[in-house]
Amino acid sequence: MQVDPDTLPPYEGLPRRFSARMRRPVLQHYKKVSERQEDHFNHGEIVYHALQLIFFTILAILIMRLKLFLTPHMCIMASLICSKQLFGWVFHKIPLGAFALAILSMMALEGVANLQKEWSVVGQFSNLPQEELLLWIKANTKQDAVFAGAMPTMASVKLSTLRPVVNHPHYEDAALR
Repeated sequence: MQVDPDTLPPYEGLPRRFSARMRRPVLQHYKKVSERQEDHFNHGEIVYHALQLIFFTILAILIMRLKLFLTPHMCIMASLICSKQLFGWVFHKIPLGAFALAILSMMALEGVANLQKEWSVVGQFSNLPQEELLLWIKANTKQDAVFAGAMPTMASVKLSTLRPVVNHPHYEDAALR
């Protein structure tokens, strides 16, 4: 970009006796420096969200139920990893695709380990009195017999015996009928 030395405004830090030829590179340097400084401090919203993420993290550590505020905010902030504006210095050394793939593979390794741990848990639900009740209902009642009771028991009766159930109005929902 060519700068006309006669149109350059006088810079208050430079003496007026500098010739136009000497002022041009100095002013261009200051312009570049000020643009870089503006780029560094032009992300106030990211600073705000980073501080909010730290606050939500502290809340989640102190009160586990408040992790519901942390999780979506953390996902949004994690998406900034692929931002060339913020992490461009990383992408000069490593290609963006490779960086994103490395992060996803590290997360996948941890996820697979968690899934294998959960899948290794072998358990069986057994409630013998409830099973006997369901067998008795199937064997000793008519198809149109109506039952009332606690919500968990009535859910099992409805599912296992296909008999109609009556819910307390407090729990009743028209969409469940």
